[in-house]
Amino acid sequence: MTALPFSETEDVSEATRAPDDPYTSGWPNVWYRFTPTTDTSLELDTTGSNTSTDVCVYRGTRGALGQVACSSDGVYAHFFAELEGGVTYYVMVDSTAACCSQSLTLSLRDRDGRQRRLRRGAAGRLAALRGQPRRPAGDGGAG
Repeated sequence: MTALPFSETEDVSEATRAPDDPYTSGWPNVWYRFTPTTDTSLELDTTGSNTSTDVCVYRGTRGALGQVACSSDGVYAHFFAELEGGVTYYVMVDSTAACCSQSLTLSLRDRDGRQRRLRRGAAGRLAALRGQPRRPAGDGGAG
């Protein structure tokens, strides 16, 4: 992703978990990464998904990710996270079903409604389904 607001809908029927994913549930997940250029109050929302979702925001490196914020349990995740400019964050979305044409909709917005550019080169979609690596770039491994 390169700017806020951001929204994407994708098929997560073949999403998986890696053994070293942070534990929030045993369900498969999809990852996104971005680096805001300035401090941001980020609104995260999975309304429109046809599967129940849990969302967590992390910072750090693979194997040592620190939780910044998590959604509460529910059909759709909707919450806010306070993020620092210049820091890379990872958004993990757990899908509570991994079959049968499940789709995920993820929307990210600045709480204040301002459009934000994300730091070029550090921003991008991490999720790679269908057996491809789903890891932060530069972590030395594939999930």
